[in-house]
Amino acid sequence: MTGTKVLMFALLASLSVGVAGKASRSVAAPNARPVRPVGLAAQDSSFTLEGKVTEFVKGKLTVSTEDNIIFHVRVDDRTDIKRDDGSAGSAKDLRPGIRVKVAGDLEESGEIKGEKIEIEPKSASPQK
Repeated sequence: MTGTKVLMFALLASLSVGVAGKASRSVAAPNARPVRPVGLAAQDSSFTLEGKVTEFVKGKLTVSTEDNIIFHVRVDDRTDIKRDDGSAGSAKDLRPGIRVKVAGDLEESGEIKGEKIEIEPKSASPQK
């Protein structure tokens, strides 16, 4: 091979295996879903937070933490909601101004899929 052909071959070969030790990028199928790495169970993405409800619209609860960090929590009919007295609650009990503890899965979108929501008693410490 001539020097130019060898150089082009080397360049193409390095692009196919990655440059400077980096893995090459692959193109995913349009309907491909992310794959959880082996050994990680679904509960490994559990996420908890406490804060004040600022809004509840169409199955999405907006919660502001004590540090003024805003989280969006998806609520559906499978979300376990408990009132401040420990009795079973419903989405109707979730309204702006109440304090809640939320447990769920943090999704790639940044939203939390609410698994359990506990309404804190009114005597819980107020948000700063």
